[in-house]
Amino acid sequence: MITVGAVHCLITTLPKCVNIKASKQEILETMLNGSPFTRAVYVTSDDGVLEGIITLQDVLEGLVISLGYNPHEEIKTSQKLFKYSPFGTAGDIMKSPVFVKKIHH
Repeated sequence: MITVGAVHCLITTLPKCVNIKASKQEILETMLNGSPFTRAVYVTSDDGVLEGIITLQDVLEGLVISLGYNPHEEIKTSQKLFKYSPFGTAGDIMKSPVFVKKIHH
């Protein structure tokens, strides 16, 4: 079993962040600049509050769909297709963040 405490030491202290209004081009540039190990960018509000996350998988699926391929049969609704379209902002494609809390014993 993996605990929050065990994962805590793997979390980066300098995460890549983009504003919720960032364009998809800005998201790609942020993800590609710097460490080759960047697997996600965090989406923040104008006040710096965490609003969501965009993973490398989300970006790659969006690129595949924009080329005319459907990597998952369940992506059929216009809402999901818009999510992966070449238009929109970070707020359109982000996933909700998951929060956990490390309990000290």
